[in-house]
Amino acid sequence: EDEDEDDVAPTITCGDGHLDRVFIHKAGFSTLDCVPGEPVKFHVALMSNLAGDLDISHIDVDFTESDAYEWSDSRSRVLRSREWLRLSFDIIPKCGYVCEATSLTLTTKAGYEFVIPFTADTSDCSTSSVNYESLPDSVLKMKIKTHTLDVRDAPPRATITMHTPNGSALVGEMSRVDITVTSVTDELEEAELLLHVTEDDEPSSNVHILSNTTGDVIPNGNIVIGDVALHATWTGAVCLRWSSDGPPAALHATLTAKRTGARMTEMFKNNPRTAPVESVTHVSCDAPFTVKRAYLPSYRQSPLVLQGDKCSKSPPVGVMLATLHVGGPTELTLDDVKSNVTGAPDKGVTRTDTNDTVTLNAGDAFLHVIPLRSQDHGEDSVRVKWHRTHGDSKSRDKAPTVIINEYVLPAVIGSKPPLTVELKYPPKLFLGEPFTYEVRASNATTASYDVKVAVTDSTGFVFSGIKRATMYVPPLSSASFYFLLVPIVTGSAVLPEMSLSAERFAAKFVPPIESRRVYVRPAY
Repeated sequence: EDEDEDDVAPTITCGDGHLDRVFIHKAGFSTLDCVPGEPVKFHVALMSNLAGDLDISHIDVDFTESDAYEWSDSRSRVLRSREWLRLSFDIIPKCGYVCEATSLTLTTKAGYEFVIPFTADTSDCSTSSVNYESLPDSVLKMKIKTHTLDVRDAPPRATITMHTPNGSALVGEMSRVDITVTSVTDELEEAELLLHVTEDDEPSSNVHILSNTTGDVIPNGNIVIGDVALHATWTGAVCLRWSSDGPPAALHATLTAKRTGARMTEMFKNNPRTAPVESVTHVSCDAPFTVKRAYLPSYRQSPLVLQGDKCSKSPPVGVMLATLHVGGPTELTLDDVKSNVTGAPDKGVTRTDTNDTVTLNAGDAFLHVIPLRSQDHGEDSVRVKWHRTHGDSKSRDKAPTVIINEYVLPAVIGSKPPLTVELKYPPKLFLGEPFTYEVRASNATTASYDVKVAVTDSTGFVFSGIKRATMYVPPLSSASFYFLLVPIVTGSAVLPEMSLSAERFAAKFVPPIESRRVYVRPAY
C-alpha cells in the first residue's frame, strides 16, 4: 500500500558527512553574561552554498530546555546562494534553566527541513576563529560569542547600596554605614548579609564591623535580614571602627537568600542558599593626630657637632618633645595626654595637663614633654584621650564618644658628645650692673683639647676683656673662660654671639640663639 507523500516531511541534518558544507553559519549570543528576566539578543548569520536559491517558509531555533525557551518565525524568506541572511531576536533567560541553543531548523516551501546544529565553532566570531578572515563586516559586527547561557545558579535580582553619611572616620571612633537592600524582580526569603573589609585585597585587621545599636563586634560580619517582598526595601546600618590609620579599605557586602522555585533543583540540593549578590564600597579614615619628636638639650648647653655624626645631635641629657599635630576635618578636645615606657605602663609615666574648654582644629599642635631617662632612652608610648568637640554620629544623650589613641615613638639612642659648652650667667640682670659671662667647656674623653673662643660686640652690652682666646680643656675635666659685660638696655636682649671651635675635630659648637636670650631689668 502506497504511503501518502504529504505525511512525510524529508529532514536533512547538516553535519552528516559532507552536508556540513552546504551551509555556512554563525549563531549565538553577543554576551557571556546575563540577568534572568532581562532580554538578550540572539543573532543568526546564514549563507547557502547551493547552486540555486531556497524559498524558506519557517525558521526555528531549538533549545535544550524546550519547555523554557523557544523561537519560531513563519515569515517567508529567500535564502539566496552565496549571500548572507542575518536574523536577530530576543531571548529572555529564566533563572534555574540553561539557555542553550542547539540547532537552527529551516523549512522550505517544498517541505524539506534542514537541521543545522550549533557548536562552539559556529558561535565564535573572535579573531581566533578558523574562518574569521572570511567573515564579512556585517557578520563580525554581531559580536557573536556563545550559544549557551547558564543561569541555573543566577543570584536573586536585588541590589545593595552602602553609604557613609558622615564621610571619613577618625582613627578610634565609630562611623556609621547605611545599607539598603532592594528587591528588584525577585522576592527574598530568609535573606542574609555577609560583610567583610579588605585592604589591598587582604582581610583587614585595622577595621572592625560593629553593631549600630550595641557597639559590639558583629560575629563573622553576618546580618540576618529575613524576608523581603517583591519591590520592597530593607534598610539597616552598621558601624566601622578603625584601630589604626592606613590606606583606604574596601567594605564588601554579599547578599544570599533561601533557594525557592526553579533555583532549588536536584543539582543544588546540598546548597540551600542562592548565588550571592555582591557590592563593594570604599571607606577611609583620617588620623586625628600625627606625632613628631624633637630633642631639647639641657638649659643653655650645646654639644660639639661633628660632620656626618648624627648621633652627636642626640644629647644624652635634656628632654624629648612630642608634638601632636591635629589632622582631619573636625574640631577636637583633649581629655588626657600621657606617656610611658612601651610595654611597661607603670614605668616613666609623664602627664601633660589639658584644658577641656580648648578646641583644637586641623593644623593646631599640642606639646607633650618627656624627660630623657638615659642615653638609651627606649621606646615611649604616647596615649591621647580625646573626643569630638561637638559630638559625633554615635553620641548619645549629647555625651561625646571618648577615644584613646596610642602612638609609639622610636627608641632614643644618643651618643655622649666628646665636648659640650655651657653658657652661664646670673639669672637676673639689671641695667648698668656688671656681670660675669662664663663659657664652660666640658671634656668627656681621655684626651686633652684646645678650644678657641671668640666673641663679637653686641648693641645691648658693653664688653670688657679679651675678645679672642684659647682654652685648654684637660681630659675628663672642664675649663672656663670669663667675660665682663654691662647691660645698657632694658627688656629682652641677646648676649654677644659666641664662636667656639675645636681644631682637633675641625668642628664647631653651634649655641642656638635661644641660649643667649636674656631679660634686663631696670636698676633700682
